[in-house]
Amino acid sequence: MPPVIEHAIEHFKKENGGYPKFTFLLQPTSPFRSSEDLKKAFELISKGDCDSVMGVFEADDPPQWALTPDENGLLKPLFPLKDYLARRQDLPPAYFDSPVYAFQTDAFLKQKKFLMEKTRYFVVPRERSVDIDSQLDFDFAEFLIKRNK
Repeated sequence: MPPVIEHAIEHFKKENGGYPKFTFLLQPTSPFRSSEDLKKAFELISKGDCDSVMGVFEADDPPQWALTPDENGLLKPLFPLKDYLARRQDLPPAYFDSPVYAFQTDAFLKQKKFLMEKTRYFVVPRERSVDIDSQLDFDFAEFLIKRNK
């Protein structure tokens, strides 16, 4: 995605004679973000004390519980065993990126990534963080629409 954003910024410059101060990424596969989410992202990025802002949602399960196969095809914890065995409430909160990204355009052009050196965040409710990448995601999105969520 960064090359696509860079191209859009360069096109904007060509058409308008300069770069926008801020750039937002609103992926079409995340249709449930709200105007409230956009306002929060703008509020945070416009303060000027960060390079980027991400909407995030809390992970359903701690990533410390993830398993991965070793070179022999045997399962091992992805993180240290003490973290794998830890109770959820003893682990730090973990988040996944959500449907809103905002960044200082000049910082993006230098770093060419969304998770930058100084990235602030705000939590988006899980039902507004649906990212449609599979049939199951689509079915879940339909379910939420039918339930007026």
